[in-house]
Amino acid sequence: MKLKKTAATLAAVAVMASAAALPQTAQVFAKTANAAAADPLPVLNLQVGDEFYAPFDPNTGALDGDNKFFTDFMDAVDNSNNAWYVCKLLSDNTIGISTGCIATEYAHEGCKITIPDKIGKYTVTEIDDTSLGGFSSITVPDTVTTINQGAFAYDLLLEEVNFGANSQLKLIDQWAFQDCRSLKSITIPASVETIAYGAFKNSDQKLVGGGEVDEETGTIGRDFTDTYSLTSVKFAEGSKLKILGDFAFFDCLNLKSITIPASVETVGEYSFSLGSDTAFDKTSSMTEINVSPDSKNFKSVDGVLYTKDGKKLVACPAGKTEIKFADGVTEIQQGAFQGCNQITSVTIPNTITKLPKDAFADCIKLNKVILPETLTEIGKWAFQTTALTDITIPESVTVIDPQAFEDSLLKNINGVSGSYAETFAKENGYTFNSSSSTSTGTTNTFKDDSEDKAADIEVVAKPNVIPKEAHFSVRFDDKNSTDTRVAYNCFFTYNGAEYEPTDKVTVRIPVPVAMRDIADTLKVYHLQDGKYVNMKAKVENGYLVFETDHFSTYVVTAENLGDDDKENPKTGADGIALTVGLIALAGAAVAVYRKKR
Repeated sequence: MKLKKTAATLAAVAVMASAAALPQTAQVFAKTANAAAADPLPVLNLQVGDEFYAPFDPNTGALDGDNKFFTDFMDAVDNSNNAWYVCKLLSDNTIGISTGCIATEYAHEGCKITIPDKIGKYTVTEIDDTSLGGFSSITVPDTVTTINQGAFAYDLLLEEVNFGANSQLKLIDQWAFQDCRSLKSITIPASVETIAYGAFKNSDQKLVGGGEVDEETGTIGRDFTDTYSLTSVKFAEGSKLKILGDFAFFDCLNLKSITIPASVETVGEYSFSLGSDTAFDKTSSMTEINVSPDSKNFKSVDGVLYTKDGKKLVACPAGKTEIKFADGVTEIQQGAFQGCNQITSVTIPNTITKLPKDAFADCIKLNKVILPETLTEIGKWAFQTTALTDITIPESVTVIDPQAFEDSLLKNINGVSGSYAETFAKENGYTFNSSSSTSTGTTNTFKDDSEDKAADIEVVAKPNVIPKEAHFSVRFDDKNSTDTRVAYNCFFTYNGAEYEPTDKVTVRIPVPVAMRDIADTLKVYHLQDGKYVNMKAKVENGYLVFETDHFSTYVVTAENLGDDDKENPKTGADGIALTVGLIALAGAAVAVYRKKR
């Protein structure tokens, strides 16, 4: 998960930039493994795998046949083009090249270059290392089929990469554009079939470039540590992309959205995640991952990426603030939610049996998780660096990695006495709170999915009590709310009609923020036909919890409204004073609450 690639030393840019004015000639310098250091082989005797060095003549594209030792190389670079090439013979007529920018005046802003499709008689088909190049703009010829590993990595000044309409590019290899912190947008040619591991990922390293070498620190000029410029990635029409590799757009903070082409068959792990260091002080701009409607392999539900059949949740955009799982999901891909640092609560559906490695790692605001009683396994770092202080682990869980909650705020684990949850808690230093009852079967949890989203009220029910396809809606009931009462109209709909549970369900109403100081005095009443029925709610972890088998309007208040309450009123001066005081306090709290709402 936490892989790092060491940055190439950018000081080489400044060394190149210090070269004096050079004659405008074009020459070739041969170098082979078999050659003596002072006696390189002639160009005409090059074999596959051999390298030669060539400044490019922009006027003729020609290469001089003179043989000179490489130490003379800098004296022959074509300064008018501000570029040099290191060429590797791939076949009788194709080469791969590395290139660099050498002009002093471009040291701060980067130079622009159009890579030739041919150097001499050789066709350029691969691009190797340009990370020491100091380029701001590169145009890649149509003949290039491969951008090799780390080719443009750490070119901090690179702002644009252009491809021709007839590009033959097939592979963007691993780390090809890693930490190109000035690159704002890119259009991937239609011919590309693979974007490999970490091709556009960023790192958490201290990155500098574009200036003079600091003799004390060895670094160069501008600080790029907090620069994340990539905002747009587009795929040319007719894209043939098949593989989007692991970590492909990792830590791309400013990338707002992306549309997966129809041709894509694989989307790798952590493709759109944030790393640990980034997630702590930065927020991703990405709130949706879109998919071509013609895709046979993937679909997007509420901006979250799933396989076409909906069974696997592949990736969640790290900027999402709320998660509602699509129906039927059975699997979460490794690292799918890593770095989703705006999510505060998650309810895992009962169709999930395993939480993979890094499932919710670095979700630093996540403080509430409801696990289903179908869950059997919690993987390594599943809830690493989250805000969880307590969690209820079902009896069904039999495997928990020792590092599942590493660096989180977890202190308390709730569960069934004798279950693996108890064993895990004791072995790893957590406080275990045992439950008196055993599991009673799987449950479904419903939250308000209406447009209003009036309150975070939850309903927990057995599958045969409320269909999992049913919709739960909550609306503020202003008609029955007063200065001392907050009323909610709650109801289910199923197949277009209102639906009532077939048995009792558990309802959890969050204690309104402004009423938390009087939470222990609050009551919940069911209001129907003008009558108030006390639901005997209990305060649990910031929620008013009760059971019911019917829905309409529920009222939260500190007042005594029900008939049972009135039959047993408080007596005496102290009781009257307490009741009046609570009602007054509730009135003030509700007034503030309603005003904020």
